[in-house]
Amino acid sequence: MAKAIKVQNLSFSYGDYPVLNNLSFDVDAGAIIGLIGVNGAGKTTLLKLLQGELAGNGAITVLGQHQGDPQIYAGIGAMPQGDLRLPGVTVKELLNNLRAGYPQQANVDQLLADNGLATLSNRRINRLSGGQLRRVTFLSALVGKPQLLFLDEPTVGMDVDARDHLWRKLEQMRQ
Repeated sequence: MAKAIKVQNLSFSYGDYPVLNNLSFDVDAGAIIGLIGVNGAGKTTLLKLLQGELAGNGAITVLGQHQGDPQIYAGIGAMPQGDLRLPGVTVKELLNNLRAGYPQQANVDQLLADNGLATLSNRRINRLSGGQLRRVTFLSALVGKPQLLFLDEPTVGMDVDARDHLWRKLEQMRQ
């Protein structure tokens, strides 16, 4: 099976504080994995390394490209731990602006409809509930039709129905 991610001998420190030490693993294409650990264990740091936001020691290959190759990032979608809070910007404006940075672009109206958020299209970001904002942040990770998706604490603040919808959507995407 093809590997979506290969990590070999990856280490990273914040100054004198080591966070990751000689980490090696592979992730198969089509896999859904979760990182579990205590706060401060390095989960978000690892995600940032895989997305090219940080540089560590070791080898990282994502979607067949080595870290630093700009082609990697065109195939990645990411849902950060925090939400975008942009006063005055509507949901649709946010998603349209984000998708402009990708060679493959999702249809924003269809994305909103498919995820039960069409009624929020013209609502301002700063007028959304916490759960609604989290769901819009998930859609922001999908605007570039990613081959690989990174989700950092994706269901925090979501109600039971929204969480269930997110996990069903991820399973549909995986298939």
